This record gives sequence, C-alpha cells and structure tokens, in this order.
Amino acid sequence: MRGERREEPLVKDRPDEFADKAAPAANQADAAPLTPNTSHLSPNRSVRHFTDLEVWRRSHQLFLDLLLDLDPLPSKRSVAVLSDQIIRSCGSIGANIAEGFNRSKKKYLSALDIAVGEAAELENWLYKLRDAGFITKDPANKRILESIEIQKMLHGLIRAIDQSPS
Repeated sequence: MRGERREEPLVKDRPDEFADKAAPAANQADAAPLTPNTSHLSPNRSVRHFTDLEVWRRSHQLFLDLLLDLDPLPSKRSVAVLSDQIIRSCGSIGANIAEGFNRSKKKYLSALDIAVGEAAELENWLYKLRDAGFITKDPANKRILESIEIQKMLHGLIRAIDQSPS
C-alpha cells in the first residue's frame, strides 16, 4: 500500500527467506534446479544461439513480467525513476548474455560478469520498489527470487566456461 509506513526493516542484507529458494516456475516441469545450469556444455544438447541458454530465457521472461508489473504503477517521478532503472538493469542482463555469445572466451566471460552485476542491480532496485510500497510484497519477492536465481545461473555459466578448454 503506497504511502503507509512499513514495519519491515530496510534491506541491509539479502533476507534469509531468499537465501536458497528459487522463484516458482509457471509450470513445474519448467522449474530449474538450484544448481547452475551448465547444459550448454553437454554433448546431448546443442547451444547454437544465445536464446538456447536457459539463463537468457529466464532473464527475458523476467523482463517481460516486470514490464507488466510496472505498467499499472502511478505516474509519479519517483516511480518513473525506479521503473526506468529496473527496466534498464533487467534488459541488460539478457543483452550482455547475447552480446558475449559467439565472441572470444575472454569477451564472453567479461559480458557475463557484467550481466551478473546487472542482475544484482536489478535485485537492489526491486527491494527499493517493494520497500517504498509501490508493489506488494509477494509479487516483489517472486521477482527478487528470480533475480537471485539468475545470478546463481550466471555464476555457474561463468565457472563452466572458465573451466572449459579455450
């Protein structure tokens, strides 16, 4: 509820409730495990385009979901600033995954590192949006959990690529 004082403390650390949980998938069959997705390295599954990567798909879906979440918010300057930052940081996650794909290993790892930073920035802005009361706790927490899961997936992808032969 906008304008009401929140009894919850300001976010100083990632809440314990978010530590090891993944956002629920729309379809349980689509749910990714908590361990990073490294299926792109499996000889059984070919990754020929960045859209084949589960982490890109999840970041893209999060972007689309956030567009729907942000659209009905009031036309206030503070909301516009938060919305703009959320859209930019979320969009940059997938953009950096795409930008680094099919480039040198060094450039890809650099782009993925930037994507991790953008996912952490998104998480930060989502806390602010939630704690300012512009979006209710449950939908905000669902998006926060998904941003955390994307960060984990990106870290796993970085590790897998870093350990693969050049």
